[in-house]
Amino acid sequence: MVSRRARGLRHFLDAIRSAKTREIESRCVTFELAKIRGKFEHARRRGGNAKMLSSYDFKKYACKLFYIRVLGYVVDFGLWETVVLMASRDLSEKATGYALASLLVDPASEDDTLQLFAIVRNDLKTSALAPGVNASFEVASLALSLVANCTLSLDCFRPYVSQIAEDTRILARIAVIALILSFSSGFSPCCGRLQQSALRAL
Repeated sequence: MVSRRARGLRHFLDAIRSAKTREIESRCVTFELAKIRGKFEHARRRGGNAKMLSSYDFKKYACKLFYIRVLGYVVDFGLWETVVLMASRDLSEKATGYALASLLVDPASEDDTLQLFAIVRNDLKTSALAPGVNASFEVASLALSLVANCTLSLDCFRPYVSQIAEDTRILARIAVIALILSFSSGFSPCCGRLQQSALRAL
């Protein structure tokens, strides 16, 4: 059973999947994009901050934009809200932001690249989350995934990757993460102790 709070996202996905023609799907997408844009703009007018939206609504709209972009439609807004999600201290918000970021960044915009790079570099250097056994490694994994995706698909991101590579502390963290993940499909207590030992050594 779909939870009551998740029904908005579920209804949108069902409407897209049940569209009989591309034209019907396109109308549904256009309507939804206008709705999301309006929600974002209203939140900014109210407080100048996307966080005026609830955490659930924020992630719901981001997931809708992600799905719409994957379908091949143009999404020409939402990067600022994506950056806010990436910088969040909540892991689920951060993961949602990272998932959407590589799809929305404009290769021709140096400002877009700089915004993403600043968060990626910070997340690789330190955990922006509340203390937790796995938090630092999960955040670093999200950052590394974005770096890999953007480096492969966006030439504008490559110069910034070389700056990350110059930081030996980051390289050490990357090596430890890769080693741990290669030996563990999950985060067992033993893996957690190894993570803590590795962090103290960095």
